Amino acid sequence: MKKENMKKAALEVQQEQQPKLPESMRNIKIEAVKKALLKYGIHNEQELDEAIKKMKPLNIGCMVSPINKDGTGKSRFVEE
Repeated sequence: MKKENMKKAALEVQQEQQPKLPESMRNIKIEAVKKALLKYGIHNEQELDEAIKKMKPLNIGCMVSPINKDGTGKSRFVEE
C-alpha cells in the first residue's frame, strides 16, 4: 500500500472513531490547530511531516509507571 493510501485509510478510521461535532465546532477547532501550527512556522502537510520527524521522543514513563506508596522501593500498582 502506498504511503498516501495508508495516510488516507488511517485518517478515515480516525474520523470514524471521533464523536461527531457540529460543523461550527469543527471549524473552530480546525482554525485553532492551524493558528497553533503557524506559530511554529508550519504552513502545510509536508512541513508538519518534517517537524514530526525531527521531534525528540517523548518519555511517557512517568505517566505509565506503577506507583510506589509503601516506601519499600519496589514498584507495585496501587488501587485506591
